[in-house]
Amino acid sequence: MRFQALDEEIRRKQGAMNELTEIASALMDLVGDDEAAVLADKLTETTDRYTALADASEAVRLLLESSRSGLRHLVLTYQDLQNWMEDMEQRLNRHRVLAVHTDRLEDQMEDLAVSFFAVHVGSKRKSPLGFVCSRQRLLVGPGQGNPEQARPGRRYG
Repeated sequence: MRFQALDEEIRRKQGAMNELTEIASALMDLVGDDEAAVLADKLTETTDRYTALADASEAVRLLLESSRSGLRHLVLTYQDLQNWMEDMEQRLNRHRVLAVHTDRLEDQMEDLAVSFFAVHVGSKRKSPLGFVCSRQRLLVGPGQGNPEQARPGRRYG
């Protein structure tokens, strides 16, 4: 991954930054006050820029980890929902052909009403909503507010 290599390179420069600070401190002892102040200002600017870069790199790393985790959750939720829908399609296909006898027809209706809709469909009612919520969180990104506000005019789910 490119980011990991970039992040590692940024982290490896920490030693060079520490060494630069030590050298600058030694130089400040050798030069006059005005030159030492200029050197201190430049050193402060450089270390501040490095710190900002390292902090930004850390923030990107955390965002990538969060996105990776969210994507993993989305895929697993999608696969679970897809498997459940395929199972339900197979169950419904058993009832495509209606029975001729009334007692068998009543058994089919009972199976659909009680077993299928009440138990199987009712138990998974929240799964599609969870999938849509996971998708919205990935589209918006962590810490960026409400998905509806992030994409005005678009509604998901």
